[in-house]
Amino acid sequence: MAEKEAPIIDDQEDEDDEDLEFDVEFTSREEYFTSCATLIQIADMINPMTSDESILKKNILRRCYKIIDVMSAEMYDELFEDREEIES
Repeated sequence: MAEKEAPIIDDQEDEDDEDLEFDVEFTSREEYFTSCATLIQIADMINPMTSDESILKKNILRRCYKIIDVMSAEMYDELFEDREEIES
């Protein structure tokens, strides 16, 4: 039987791992709006039978409406920011 050789450990690999860059995927506004619209439709189909289910439905709707409010305010600011500066 032939002896298996031990793997050679390369210290360079550790240094290379520290320099890795990662791509971060951001969620687009369209994805937020679509997700919220879907969740609102689902929440509207919930027929709460208990107080817990009623609270769940209210929380889903409140959060979705808040996301839509914040995102639409950001879009409005971006669209009309230049106009406000010109008019001032």
